[in-house]
Amino acid sequence: MRLNEIDGEFLERTIKSYLSLAYPHGTVPERIQPLLTWEAGLRCNQWCTDDRFEVCKGAQGTQYFLRLGNHFYPNMKLGIVACAGDEEEFVFVADTHDRHFEIDDDQPGALRFREVQRKNEDLKEEIEAQWQMEGIPTFGSFNNFFNQSLISLR
Repeated sequence: MRLNEIDGEFLERTIKSYLSLAYPHGTVPERIQPLLTWEAGLRCNQWCTDDRFEVCKGAQGTQYFLRLGNHFYPNMKLGIVACAGDEEEFVFVADTHDRHFEIDDDQPGALRFREVQRKNEDLKEEIEAQWQMEGIPTFGSFNNFFNQSLISLR
């Protein structure tokens, strides 16, 4: 999906889908409230420069993140990231944002943190599977499209 195809309405729908699984009891933290509403006509050049997004520029291209958390871990993010390192096609990701830490198994809390990581990974997979069913592009749907294209060329 190209960035200019992601308008405020699509962004809001994607966020709501994420939140339906991240907060299954429906209670979204107060700090998340300002991230929920986007103008329907909002275009990419407006939302991608909005202060609510964390923008990361690097070797993987430009990436946009909203820190939405989940009911057991506040740092999980919704991401909009470039496919295959280009700035043309973008997909949505649920970023667990918990792989940055090196914790030895003998450290206090290590087992609990590993459990949080496992739950985050399960939730990530669930969110991205739901997005695919809703027609929201993910790496999984991009790979499926690519594989189908290769098969049709045979």
